[in-house]
Amino acid sequence: MVLFKRQLIHDIKNGIVRRYKVYVLFMILLSVVLAFWDRRIALYTTDRAGLFDYLIYIFSGKEEITNLTVQDVFDIPIAWLFVHIYTLFSIGNIS
Repeated sequence: MVLFKRQLIHDIKNGIVRRYKVYVLFMILLSVVLAFWDRRIALYTTDRAGLFDYLIYIFSGKEEITNLTVQDVFDIPIAWLFVHIYTLFSIGNIS
């Protein structure tokens, strides 16, 4: 248990406290992207979107694409992409 506690303290100190700028940048970037889609996210309410509305929107996925023609446009959800790019760089920068 002592070893786990030391490892947890080390991870918090070196992973979060020293690299807080990365977390702040991600939160600002995601907030700006989601602010543009506030009305689009709040589908079932007349009020502004809440935290769970944002989370459901990000991880809801896309409808199945069938019979894609040349005129159709395939778009990747930007908020979903930001979350996964952030995860990619976070895992890649573990030292």
